[in-house]
Amino acid sequence: MLSRRILLLNHVAYRNTIIRCCSEKASLNKFPHVAPVPNPEEIPHDHDRPVPVKRKIRTKVTTPLFAILLNRFEKLLEQTVPRKVFQKYSWARDGMIELKDDTKIYFDVSKRISKGDEFSTFTRKELSVFNQLPREMKKAAPLIVLCAAPMGFFFLPMMFMFPKYTLSSHFLTDQQLREVNTRKLYWRLHCFPNVMDCLKIQIRLISDQQEAYNALKSIIIKTEEGCEIYAFEIVPTARGFSIDHSENSFWNTRSKLYSWQLANSFGMGRNRMKVYNQIMAVHYTDMCIVKEGLDALTDRELQTACYVRGLNADGLTREEQEDFMKEWLEVSLHTNSANINMLLHTMVFLNYDAPTNVKIMPRWFWKKRLRISEH
Repeated sequence: MLSRRILLLNHVAYRNTIIRCCSEKASLNKFPHVAPVPNPEEIPHDHDRPVPVKRKIRTKVTTPLFAILLNRFEKLLEQTVPRKVFQKYSWARDGMIELKDDTKIYFDVSKRISKGDEFSTFTRKELSVFNQLPREMKKAAPLIVLCAAPMGFFFLPMMFMFPKYTLSSHFLTDQQLREVNTRKLYWRLHCFPNVMDCLKIQIRLISDQQEAYNALKSIIIKTEEGCEIYAFEIVPTARGFSIDHSENSFWNTRSKLYSWQLANSFGMGRNRMKVYNQIMAVHYTDMCIVKEGLDALTDRELQTACYVRGLNADGLTREEQEDFMKEWLEVSLHTNSANINMLLHTMVFLNYDAPTNVKIMPRWFWKKRLRISEH
C-alpha cells in the first residue's frame, strides 16, 4: 500500500515538473510553433569551413596518378596503333583540351560581365575567347548533339571528313583556319556596299557637325573611286558618331536596317546589347594589344585578328598584316563608349578597297563599281 502511494506521488511530481517547464517556455515565446531565428554571425559559411583532410589527400594522390596512367597509356598507344591513328588521337586530344580551357574562360568572363565588371579588367586572351567562342560553338554544336544521340557514333567520321564545316578552330590547322575565315569574310563583304549606301543617306543627320560631315563625305567619294582609306582620315569623323546628339544617333529606330548591316559586316547578331558588348570587347582587346605590342602575337593570332577586323589576310606577309593592325589601332585609340559606332564603320572604311578583299568581292559588286566609274 505504501509503495503504491509513493509511486503515485512520484508520478504527480513528474507531471507538475513537465507542466511547469512547458509554461515557462510558453511565457518566454509568444509563438512556440515558430522555430527561433539563429544569429547570423553564428552560422558558419561554406568558405569558412576547412576542406576535409581526406579530400585534400585524395586530390593530391589521384591527380598525379591519373597523369602517370594517361602518359603510360599514350606511350602504349603510340607503340601499338598505326602512326596515322595516333596522330588523329593526338589531334583530337589537343583540340579538346584547348576547347575545354576556352569554355572555362568564356563562362568566367560572362559571369563577371553580368556582375558588372568592366571590360578593362580582362586580358586579351579572355576578350578574344568571349568574342569568338559563341560563333565557333554554333558551327560545332549540331555534330556534338548528333554524336550524343543514340547510335550517334556513326556521325563521328564526319569530323575527319569535313573538319572545316563541323569543328571549331581549336581542331583546325593554320591552312584550314585561313580557308574558313576567308569563306566567312566573303559573306560579310556582301554587307559593305549596303553600309556605304546607308551612310550616304544617314550623313545628312550630322550636317551640323561640319568637320565630321566633310570627313565622311570625303571617305564616301574615295571609296567610290576605289581609293584606300587610312586612319588619319577616319579619326576626324569621331564627333559625328557620338551618341551625345540623340538625333544624330546611327542606332535609332529609323536606321534599324542600317544597324543590322553594320552588325552583319562584323559577323555579329542583331541584338543591340550583344553587339555593343562584342564591339567593346574588340576595342579593349585593341588596348591590350597596344600594351603588349604586335610582336607578342603569334602568326596565327595576328592572322585571326585581321580576319576579325575585316581584312583578308590570305597571301599577306606578317609586315603587311602589322601595317593594317597599326592603322586599326590608331582609330581604336581615339574610340570610347560614346563614339564606339566609329569602330564599326572603321572596318568598312579600311577594308572596302583593300586589294585582298577586292579579289573575293561578289560579282555584283564589280558591276556596281563599273557603273559608278562610267558616270
